[in-house]
Amino acid sequence: MSESPSEPRVDWASAARVACGALLIACAPLLVKNVVPDPLGPAACCFWRTSIGGLALAAFALVRGSSLRVSRPVAGLAVLAGVFFALDLVMWHEAIRIMTRAGAGLATVLANTQVVWVALVGAFVLREGGGWKLAVGVASAVLGVSFIAGLWTPAGLPGVPTVGLLLGLATGVWYASFLLTLRRAQRRAEAPSTVALMTWASLATAVVSGVVALVRDEPMRVEGASAWGSVLGLALVVQALAWWLLTRNLSRIPAALGALLLLLQPTFATLGGVAFYGERLTVYEVVGAALILLGIYLGAVARRPRRAARAPRSA
Repeated sequence: MSESPSEPRVDWASAARVACGALLIACAPLLVKNVVPDPLGPAACCFWRTSIGGLALAAFALVRGSSLRVSRPVAGLAVLAGVFFALDLVMWHEAIRIMTRAGAGLATVLANTQVVWVALVGAFVLREGGGWKLAVGVASAVLGVSFIAGLWTPAGLPGVPTVGLLLGLATGVWYASFLLTLRRAQRRAEAPSTVALMTWASLATAVVSGVVALVRDEPMRVEGASAWGSVLGLALVVQALAWWLLTRNLSRIPAALGALLLLLQPTFATLGGVAFYGERLTVYEVVGAALILLGIYLGAVARRPRRAARAPRSA
């Protein structure tokens, strides 16, 4: 069957790069579990990830001949974005630590509700609209959270710690705030390149999370090849490479395809938790996660341009 002339041709090379980026980001919670809480605290892990990752992005920009200079207003927004990203990562790490039975999967699924929060802000604050897809997506996500919270779980089955559930949801809120702040910076007339903006936001995140780690007296020394491998994986593979693959290629493919490929991240994070850490989900939590993923997908494609998709939590 020939392709309809009204439908854009799919750049499958870009789609493959998006899928690769999503799969690399799916490794993030597995790497976090390897170093949190031993030998690193949640904020200390965030510090190492974003400090090394930010320097890697800066080096990448310089090698490509891109300027890292930003105006004072953009610098202020980059710092604010860094504060939000630090809150996002620290709470996400805490959620993974607390939800020991299924933290890599459920904490990541909950964190990706940022798509729904961003869509809601776009619909009701920025007047971008949302339509029926957003309404159904929000309802699906809320119902999914209720399943994970145990509202439908019979007595006798294990549940999710309430603190872990709330931290996972808060992660989504802070990451949505981070994305909206970046978007505001990118829409300024003097906006820098995306790499420059992410470099400064990453380094600001490192400063904030470093202060939090010191105030909380968290262990910050990385010891052993396994711990260093996880930290470098988070910094170089997740924070730098995977993010670059997504931001460079998401705008080149249709929004629906991009949103579908991004769901590889929470899906494979959940499967990875089961395969490598023996995490166990009840059937009710699986149903809840599936409903949240449906809500994320609908939120990502609700009244958006056909060739734009939003990046997931670069966790």
